[in-house]
Amino acid sequence: MAKKLNGIIKYNIIDEGCLIGIFTNTHIEQIYPEMAKKIINSEGLAGKYNCEYLAPDKMHDCKLHIKGDKKNEKIFRFKWFDGSSVKPFNEGIGMKIDDKTIIVSYWEV
Repeated sequence: MAKKLNGIIKYNIIDEGCLIGIFTNTHIEQIYPEMAKKIINSEGLAGKYNCEYLAPDKMHDCKLHIKGDKKNEKIFRFKWFDGSSVKPFNEGIGMKIDDKTIIVSYWEV
C-alpha cells in the first residue's frame, strides 16, 4: 500500500494577493517552492488563487482556494485543484502566525 501524502507549507504573504511558499511532503522528502496569485483581488487572505509549484523537477499549475474560519480569524482552510477539476487533490488547514506568515498542514484527499 502506498504511503498517504502529508505535508507542510510555509507561506510568506507578499501582499493581499500573492503568496510565496516552500513545502515538503512524505512523497518528495525535499523542499520545493510554490507561488500563488489571487485571481480576483479582494481584501484579506481568503479567495481563489492561480498556483504554481515545482515538484520534483517539473512545474505544475493548479488552483488554490482559501477559506477563513468563522470562529477564529487566524485559521484558514486550503484546497488545491488540478485544472478544471471540482474535486481537490489536497486539503489543508493553516494558521496565520503573523501579518506576513501562514503555516499550513496538508494531506491527500
